[in-house]
Amino acid sequence: MCTVIAEFRINNYAVLRLDKDILFRKYSKYLIDGVEFHIVPIYDLTRCIAIESDKSFLNKEVKFIE
Repeated sequence: MCTVIAEFRINNYAVLRLDKDILFRKYSKYLIDGVEFHIVPIYDLTRCIAIESDKSFLNKEVKFIE
């Protein structure tokens, strides 16, 4: 699991910066604050994930669902 340490918005998407490197595995979804989110592909942003949401996730735990 990782913790969200920063975030920014691009239209309907939240880009979340994490406190740890992401392991390269095949994940199907993210679980944040008890809610499952589909993965939105992003490139060239280290320690970042993207989801479709307009909420804040600062200091929330992110679980990677395989």
